[in-house]
Amino acid sequence: MQRVVVVGTGSWGLALAQHLAALDNDVAVIGRRHEVVDEINRNRTSVNLPQANFNDNVTAYTFDNISDLSGDRRVENLVLAVPSYALEYGCNIVNNLSPNKVVHVIKGFEPTTLMQPSEYIHKKTKIDPKNIAYLTGPTFADEVALGQPTACVIAGEKSTTTYFQKMFTDTQFRCYTSDDIVGAQLGGALKNILAIAYGMCIGLESSELNLGENAKAAVISRGIAEVARLGKAYGANPYTFMGLSGIGDLLLTCASSKSRNRQAGELYGRGLTTKEIIEKLDLVPEGITTAKSIVKISKAKKVEMPICEAVKQIVEGKIQPKQAVGLLLSRPVGNE
Repeated sequence: MQRVVVVGTGSWGLALAQHLAALDNDVAVIGRRHEVVDEINRNRTSVNLPQANFNDNVTAYTFDNISDLSGDRRVENLVLAVPSYALEYGCNIVNNLSPNKVVHVIKGFEPTTLMQPSEYIHKKTKIDPKNIAYLTGPTFADEVALGQPTACVIAGEKSTTTYFQKMFTDTQFRCYTSDDIVGAQLGGALKNILAIAYGMCIGLESSELNLGENAKAAVISRGIAEVARLGKAYGANPYTFMGLSGIGDLLLTCASSKSRNRQAGELYGRGLTTKEIIEKLDLVPEGITTAKSIVKISKAKKVEMPICEAVKQIVEGKIQPKQAVGLLLSRPVGNE
């Protein structure tokens, strides 16, 4: 039985911990909040993932007692499952445990440096980039925790992606590999912004704008075009955006009412502010944070991304969703 450390006690980190424990791994989960850690250890449950009854192979720790993980059992593998704004915290834990390989599942950019997560992890931990991978795709945590069929992709250097593919894959959790970690991370980050835009279409359906299914389809198709344009500037493989980490993840996040970013978009469409949405959802949807980062990046790289720009303006309270629709529909049309 090998030891795997999962950093992060959000729904996705816990779902992966449960999955890995079911595959006969000794899983240590590290979280910030003592009450979450205590609930996992005492009751085998968590308010962050109500669907799970945690396997006995899962043990939770807080940052202040991770020294219990050291000793004669080296941490070989670490799953980094923190929000993009908590990357520095996550990297501090990586440095404390010094794993051989890291796979992260973060969908966003580090907000201060605007680095992709894999780049930031390497900079802050000095782990060889060849030993850093990215797991992403159309994956809802509750379905993974319940063992429902899921497909995802692990991107990075071949030997590392193959290693993690073997560690994660079973009949219900199908992991494909890709060598395009840059493109995969772009797809994972931008789909949350586009899901907010999609949700706004739903929130505005009963308004005088008369938005319907055509508008939602336009958001998805023109949105993936924005992703592809930015991907080209990054040197990503354009085919990446046609796969699980691109259109696959985007479709799930837009189509399902379980999506927190889509929920945020619907609430914007109904007139709520960013502060009110965060209070109502009791979390900060990644698309809200990423929208601010991506506009800075797109301007620096001289890439036109009007949908992402509109979402950013709405998130910051500078324009209303109805105004954003008017601005987008009045843009000149050109070649697709």
